[in-house]
Amino acid sequence: MNWHHAYNGIPTVRDTGGKTGTGFAGDGAPSGQDRLAPDTVSGELALTITVASPTIPGQSTADRRVVVASRSGDPEGARTWEDATIPVTTLKGVLSSAYEAVTASRMRVFADHDHVLTHRHTTQEATTLYPVFLVDDNGPHGVSETGLSARLMLGLNDPKDVRRNWDRPNYVCAAVLPNDPRSATALYDSTGAWMYSGSRKRDNQERKRGVSTTDVNKRLDKLRTATPHLKPITFTVQTEKFYDSQRAVVASIDGERFCGTRDEDTPPSSEEYTGVVVRLTPRGSRPLIGTKYNEFVFFDTEKNRTRRPVSTDVLEQLVEVIHSYLLNIRQLIELCCLMTSGTVGSHDIWECQK
Repeated sequence: MNWHHAYNGIPTVRDTGGKTGTGFAGDGAPSGQDRLAPDTVSGELALTITVASPTIPGQSTADRRVVVASRSGDPEGARTWEDATIPVTTLKGVLSSAYEAVTASRMRVFADHDHVLTHRHTTQEATTLYPVFLVDDNGPHGVSETGLSARLMLGLNDPKDVRRNWDRPNYVCAAVLPNDPRSATALYDSTGAWMYSGSRKRDNQERKRGVSTTDVNKRLDKLRTATPHLKPITFTVQTEKFYDSQRAVVASIDGERFCGTRDEDTPPSSEEYTGVVVRLTPRGSRPLIGTKYNEFVFFDTEKNRTRRPVSTDVLEQLVEVIHSYLLNIRQLIELCCLMTSGTVGSHDIWECQK
């Protein structure tokens, strides 16, 4: 199994050489590790760490300069080749990535894991995920051994195109619903006029003259009120390029304009869609991920409505993942209880807050 672990590498041209034509950093399907029989994998992982580009093991100085890490602990950094070193935290990160890849675990802990944990996808990888609803299989959709089927919410995708290439849909399936001023989307006021365009970088945020941060937050709050978790809504969208695909951004909801893409010149579609709001951040709570600025609407159309039978094996894996989440939540609650009782250190408090 090969994987790539990003570090402070100096940017280089992608190497496309080698016998396979892909080189060290080439893209390709990883070897399968999803069918490991119980009690057959244990022991040690033999790793070979290959540096693909010049690597800078950085160390911060008191005046916030970044220097090469020093083996002797020189606060000004290494001054000779003999004193240069790779910090143990660097190797820890590589080993953690190896552990996550082999065990399908998102917990960077070197301990026993009896339950399969979910894998964190990058934003770009998430463009190829297919949201589904688990529904009763009562109808002419095929026989399912569990009595359940998965309704694929294909969004704007043509099912014929999807079947030809599941790994590269033309559109991100879910429609974007902004939930933070840093979302790279636009907000419209109650009259339907543009009022604000968001961005993660403050310098790239734009707003209509006279619109305050309070106004932006109030409009977002009204949007949240109109789109609670699991509410069916009728909406229109605007589309925009997103990595190697395209994505739909919610424009109007039940006839009222709320949001859209940052490109004001792109008109929203006149076609209305029906979907279900899916929020992973409870109202009034901090997001699970600090860079999560959007929620989503899962939707399909009568033309692309697609179902797949759910086997017993798939259902058991789903239960296993949910069970793992519950165990993690329970452990987090126990940690927070210890934190409030004053028996946990500041580092643990920070981990708990994360």
